[in-house]
Amino acid sequence: MKQDTPTTQLCRYDETDIFVRERNLCKEVIGHMSFTDFLFLQITGRPCGATERAVINAALVTLCEHGMTPSAIVTRLTYHGAPESLQGAIAAGLLGVGSRFVGTMENCAKVLQEIVGSAEPTDQAARKVVARFRAEKQALPGFGHPHHRPDDPRPAALFTAGRAAGVSGSYIAVLETLSREVDSAFGRHITINATGAIAALMLEIDMPPELIRGFAVLSRTAGLIGHIYEEQRNPGAGAMWKAADKAVPYATE
Repeated sequence: MKQDTPTTQLCRYDETDIFVRERNLCKEVIGHMSFTDFLFLQITGRPCGATERAVINAALVTLCEHGMTPSAIVTRLTYHGAPESLQGAIAAGLLGVGSRFVGTMENCAKVLQEIVGSAEPTDQAARKVVARFRAEKQALPGFGHPHHRPDDPRPAALFTAGRAAGVSGSYIAVLETLSREVDSAFGRHITINATGAIAALMLEIDMPPELIRGFAVLSRTAGLIGHIYEEQRNPGAGAMWKAADKAVPYATE
């Protein structure tokens, strides 16, 4: 039901105190609550339990760094052109966190929810999803990787961490069923990638798909700060610029 007057339940403050989700920032949060616990509370309004903490920590460290990815390259090149704007360079890199790189867990999570919500057996529902994506010539989110073959090593580690933390494993099982149907349809093994695994784990802790990409943004932000610090001490953006110029030569029609 739509309210006539918009309200917020995130933060209030007066002359002496600040409250976030009704926790006193200075008396109950600072020095008492980890960043993971705080961000979970601030985002969801729910206290962060041991399972949620383990899943979020695993997801954040997984997506933080993966070498000279497009987001890292963009950040370094932007910082090369505007070294006075660290935040601008980070923002530039984060703009590439989307449906193809880093942020594919959102769409994968929606696929998993579709399969779970189907009246058909899990394998049949998964088979139909794979057939639809193939017919539409679209990449299935959560699968495939340009560098890791035959398997991305991160999903196994993520699933181990999640199960050790007490997740039910129901969405992990759905993803594994989907993986078998993908392999069958393509006649070869296509790895579950890290974002697919994170999608399943985030659903295990009842995180809405529409929010999951935000954790990728949060994680990659930390990684990009590391890239800027390295760029400050050991610049590489100029070499990247020259390499791109060489790799894409001018050609007449």
